[in-house]
Amino acid sequence: MGLYSELSEGTATLPTRNVNLTDELDRFVLSKVESGNYENASEVVRAALRSLDREERTHEAKLSALRAAIDDGDASCIAEGDVVQRVRERLSLPLTPQ
Repeated sequence: MGLYSELSEGTATLPTRNVNLTDELDRFVLSKVESGNYENASEVVRAALRSLDREERTHEAKLSALRAAIDDGDASCIAEGDVVQRVRERLSLPLTPQ
């Protein structure tokens, strides 16, 4: 059985999950439903999860681009020595990441 299970009438159902919300998050969900933009709490949670997924994918893409730029900079041999250590010293940061 995959993500969706089939009912005898042939309609698909979504898996059910129970989640515990803080009072603040519960009020937020209720306010979204009461705004009329969502039919129910499940729609709000699904929209929030889609947004989180997009945000995480965007973050990962930015990190990949940054890593590639760092690799390109290292490979260019323009900067000599340990650039990261010099930056850490200039900013009075610990010499090794915590």
